[in-house]
Amino acid sequence: IEAPTPAGQLMKVTVNGATVGEMQFTVGAESEQSITFAGEILNRNAPVKVEFTLPDVVGSEGGPRARQRLSVMLTALALTPQP
Repeated sequence: IEAPTPAGQLMKVTVNGATVGEMQFTVGAESEQSITFAGEILNRNAPVKVEFTLPDVVGSEGGPRARQRLSVMLTALALTPQP
């Protein structure tokens, strides 16, 4: 993936079709992030569909500006009920 800035990458998170938040990742830095959303978004009778959108990513044909390759690596993903 290529992004237009070396500063970081924005990731939008959608659960079962509802946008639940955004995360900002800094290049070269590991981080632990979380998003809290209403339990009603989960459909308890079906699998949960989680989508990650990287709106700042451009293809290699995106123009002459310098770009830096980067990626977002998920090492764990948990849906945890909050009291």
